[in-house]
Amino acid sequence: MLDRYSLIVGLDAEYVSASELPNPSADMLARQCPTCTRKGPDIHCEKRTCHPVKNIVLSHQLSYRTPNNPATRDHIVYTEGRTRRPYFSHMIGGVIEDARAAGMISEADICNDAINIIVAAHFSRAELATFADFNKLKKRAQNVRGTYATINHRDGIRVAYRMPGVGRVNIRVRLLDTMLLAPGRAPLAALGDWMGVEKLSMPPVIDEQGQRVPAIRRMDLCLQQHPAPFEAYALRDAVIARDWIFEVATLADAWGLETMPATVASMGIEKIRSCISDCDLDPLRFCGWQKPPREQKTMLPAVGDIKTLTADCFHGGLNIACEIGVHDGDITDLDLKGAYTSAMAALRPADWDAIQYTKDVDTLARHDALTFARAEFEFPPDTRFPCLPVANGGYGLCYPLSGETCCCGPELKLAVQMGARITVKHGVYVPWAGTARPLVDFAKFINHWRARFPKGTHPGLHALVKEVGNSGYGKFAQAVAGWKTNPVTARVFDTRNGTYQDMPESGISCAPYAAYITSIVRATLAEAVAGLPAHVTMMSATTDGFLSDATLAEAKAATSGAIGTWFAELRGMVDPNGDTETLEVKHRAQRVLVVKTRGGMALFVEDETNVFIARAGHKIPHWDRTKPKIEEAHAWEEIIRNREYGDVMTRKSLVSLPKQYRLGCDLIDETRDVASNLDFDFKRMPVDVRDYDGIIRFGTAPFATVEDCLHWRRAWDEYRHKAEAVLKSADDWLRFHGWMMDGQPGGVDLKRTQFERAVLAAFAHRIPGFDIKYPDAVKLLDGCGVAGITTRTLDNIRRRTEQPQPRAIAMTSTDLALGGNLVTALPLNALKSVLL
Repeated sequence: MLDRYSLIVGLDAEYVSASELPNPSADMLARQCPTCTRKGPDIHCEKRTCHPVKNIVLSHQLSYRTPNNPATRDHIVYTEGRTRRPYFSHMIGGVIEDARAAGMISEADICNDAINIIVAAHFSRAELATFADFNKLKKRAQNVRGTYATINHRDGIRVAYRMPGVGRVNIRVRLLDTMLLAPGRAPLAALGDWMGVEKLSMPPVIDEQGQRVPAIRRMDLCLQQHPAPFEAYALRDAVIARDWIFEVATLADAWGLETMPATVASMGIEKIRSCISDCDLDPLRFCGWQKPPREQKTMLPAVGDIKTLTADCFHGGLNIACEIGVHDGDITDLDLKGAYTSAMAALRPADWDAIQYTKDVDTLARHDALTFARAEFEFPPDTRFPCLPVANGGYGLCYPLSGETCCCGPELKLAVQMGARITVKHGVYVPWAGTARPLVDFAKFINHWRARFPKGTHPGLHALVKEVGNSGYGKFAQAVAGWKTNPVTARVFDTRNGTYQDMPESGISCAPYAAYITSIVRATLAEAVAGLPAHVTMMSATTDGFLSDATLAEAKAATSGAIGTWFAELRGMVDPNGDTETLEVKHRAQRVLVVKTRGGMALFVEDETNVFIARAGHKIPHWDRTKPKIEEAHAWEEIIRNREYGDVMTRKSLVSLPKQYRLGCDLIDETRDVASNLDFDFKRMPVDVRDYDGIIRFGTAPFATVEDCLHWRRAWDEYRHKAEAVLKSADDWLRFHGWMMDGQPGGVDLKRTQFERAVLAAFAHRIPGFDIKYPDAVKLLDGCGVAGITTRTLDNIRRRTEQPQPRAIAMTSTDLALGGNLVTALPLNALKSVLL
């Protein structure tokens, strides 16, 4: 696989970030705003005309070898001053010249312009920006998941170099980013550990103030104070990047892949297409495409006719929070084993020429058929966990008791089993064209290689193979959301012309298959959740697993329905040993806190390997990742318990690729404040709200319709901003709920409870029992702890509201105290008159 390349080069750069320097100089700014020009440069200035662009580049490290000879060459090239950076083309030319002198490249290859090399860097966006010709390089490489790479050999970066004694030499560079070839975008240290190449550490350095600081923050001082450790550390990064290319290439060769992959996902696509071809099937037609000779590929006409409906049936995972608050007991986090790879086993070649249109529920409500429907539904009112997804106006998916859905056969079948009434408005049935299951072969292949690389002895390759398997489903779904009735089009930045483009489909994009796979996983999980006994506390479900206090026996019984049994058969098809077990225990905890969908954590565990944290999209600023995970969980608990409206989390991130491209700047840090939102997301209706262990706790019930769901969610968003509120206690809920029961009135003080507003209205209108003069009422209220009331306040309330009706339906703890104080000064019947 690597034989077509003359050299494999590992590249790394060492630099000091501008944000780490105590006194940044003016030449570190490409442009300065008037303030920075007058007062001196500020690297944190956020004005559009002022951007920090230059880090201090110290050195470039290169480690290279040929594909067939383990002998290596290592070099460090130091920069000459802050602004005199080397050119990428000159550095690559120098590598070729050195390799020629060392006999690593033949004279014939040089003279015939047959020099093709791979340059590998870990997060290449950082390295490329340190060269003087970055503004040219950025247009020749491609944007791949926020970094630079060249997808294939033909798209390589062409470098012209004038070599002494030879003349002009043309070099084609294939740029690869090892981060894109690492499972989970693993850091370089992890790659080194997996290959037995330790990523070195450096001693701390003394900064200008005499303080000891980590060397990684001030590599310039490390170079001055510890030159030998600096060189060893710097070169090691280039060595690891180079060796990981060989590691991946060896695996790809063993798999029979034809070209060196650029990403983990590209390995999955090529292997899937290979498995389809091995079943004597055309990979293009299998996915609903065709490619006439000398033409672009196009969607088959019959598939194009159902593209929108099938795309509308494509949804994300089943994600709901059902029990909010702190929970104690034997709590288990269970996952469906290999959910998406198992679901892909259901795919067979579809007979796209025999598509049928039908409204017959019996034809469409099948788990083992490729069926799609737009349908109205109504579940029995006592259904705890309805299973049909409805788009929730930008808030994700909602699972109401009634409404209209677009879904596939597995979920329709489950809904019928749960007693739902289904009325199909538009349905499609696609028969299978054969019995071959190429994705079973793919999944077996992945599982076989995972078994060959046990997690304990080969963790890196085990994780890599696993990610290749998981990436297959994602590539079936790439760009599918853009084909919906209401398209959700992903946009990607094209470095070739500096513009945003719609994300293209992958080599296996297929809306019917993507919708069907996700439907299988949602239906299997929904059946398990709905099948749990009533006494079980079902806390949350997330994509392919659920958190509850069910015993393992109860959970297994819940997965023994028609959908679960069929999923077990699919699991048996792909498991190397034919094992049909579908559940696996991911974590066990004795105390957990659930705050919202995808937001929860274990607070007490008997074994710290069982700690889990779902951060709801947030990060604790400046958290030390070396600390035990249970400490982070407790830190999150403190944040959740003590949060206030307007809290922000400072997030430090790297400049985006489009912004870096536009400015031509180095890889710099950007700091921004992100509003914290750790409140319940109202995908279900809170019930039985109370406080437990000093924080809100409640169960939930499904909304009747998606309109109800949207109404409550939008109302909460409006209320929390106007009242500057968070939802962390039962009193917070009662204040919000009282406002909702009042009909969401405008122009009222939302920081006051429903009972307080009713009392103020009673005084303002002087209803019986409250008929005292305004000054006396103000004095009484102030004595009872209701501050901020004046006679003008009462007069405004009188003019703004009609004669008050009894509206307070519940009392918070502060209301009870207020009522206790008022009852000593007012008739009891008067107070009763403002309560329901």
